[in-house]
Amino acid sequence: MAHAHSSPAEHDHAEHGHGGDPGLAELLDLDGVVLRDYWADALTWLRRAAAHLPRARLLDLGAGSGVGTIALAQRFAGADVIAVDQDEAMLEQIRAKALDLGLAPRVRTVCADLDAGLPDVEPVDVSWASMSLHHLADPDRLLRDVFAAT
Repeated sequence: MAHAHSSPAEHDHAEHGHGGDPGLAELLDLDGVVLRDYWADALTWLRRAAAHLPRARLLDLGAGSGVGTIALAQRFAGADVIAVDQDEAMLEQIRAKALDLGLAPRVRTVCADLDAGLPDVEPVDVSWASMSLHHLADPDRLLRDVFAAT
């Protein structure tokens, strides 16, 4: 059933919120499979644009199940990646994936509601938000905060 929103302020976050829904993690991982070529192209472009950074610090906003976080860590060898999401269960999945792939020393998770503002993280070189900004009541504010913090 479709649900219409007349303004971002009326956006029902319970509808899109993670809330520990195990089916959502599976759906997000499936998105990663379906969009693999698109994300590979975007990550290749991003890697070229950030080639001048000796050891990049990357921020994944609304990381979900960690498809982007893991891809960033794999594409940017040696980079530190900070995954931010409001769902601790999703962040645990990211930590488990990073551990399984040997990326755990470079992947950190932060549990935060991005509608409440950008969490206090170290300055970053690159911010990534894939399919997450539409969940926010005021994505423009978050992007301004991210830009001001870099």
